Amino acid sequence: MYMLELILAKYLFGYVLQSVTFVLGIYAINKKRIEFKPFVIVTAIFSVATFILRWLVETKKINFGVHTLLSIIIIIFLGVIILKTTIYDTTLAAVIISISIIFFSEAVTALWVGIALGFENIKVFFEDPLNLALSIIPTGIMFFIIVLLIYRHRTKKINGDGENGKISR
Repeated sequence: MYMLELILAKYLFGYVLQSVTFVLGIYAINKKRIEFKPFVIVTAIFSVATFILRWLVETKKINFGVHTLLSIIIIIFLGVIILKTTIYDTTLAAVIISISIIFFSEAVTALWVGIALGFENIKVFFEDPLNLALSIIPTGIMFFIIVLLIYRHRTKKINGDGENGKISR
């Protein structure tokens, strides 16, 4: 049962939630309305790619940090090719979202766990993979909501055709 909980927490609330947030952020920065099918395709591909890259880090096949750079390259490629977004805005979105996820997932999570359990207990708490997976859920949801609000704000004046930069007057 522990492994099932770990997989669900880590995959659904880790990789999938972050992937949805990444793709939503790309749409927001590009001021483009979401197209359901490309959104789902890119989210699925990116969550699997992220899972594989993090597994490679855990098995010491690639160094920590390399997976972030490869993730950025993959999401830029998927954004430009499948979502039909501009390379500049997609690169900007990928970098902003990556930095923000690192801040929200790691810094804010460590801060609230430290406040709740005491900073001397952080290392022990995060040694349990399930604790780590579960602890990022609240900040992941908060970050998703922030990106969703940004998306709603940036796309509320877009025409129904959803083309880049087409804003109604």
